[in-house]
Amino acid sequence: MDAFIKFLQAFFSFVIIIPLSLFCLLPLKNQLKYPISKIVTLFLCSFIILGSLSSIVMTAFDIQNLNFVLFPDLVI
Repeated sequence: MDAFIKFLQAFFSFVIIIPLSLFCLLPLKNQLKYPISKIVTLFLCSFIILGSLSSIVMTAFDIQNLNFVLFPDLVI
């Protein structure tokens, strides 16, 4: 049960990626090729996958500093 709590804490610490993505996306909203609803759907699906994998890595290797995993995630 303790590992599951650590997983959830790590997963919700990656929620910072959502507003960062919106700040990058909003200035370009008039120049997008695809509708915003499709982009948001794809983003949320990819966030769930990327957030879950990153949380598993943080839990498995007992990484306390979020930056070691967050910086590569931001590049992706």
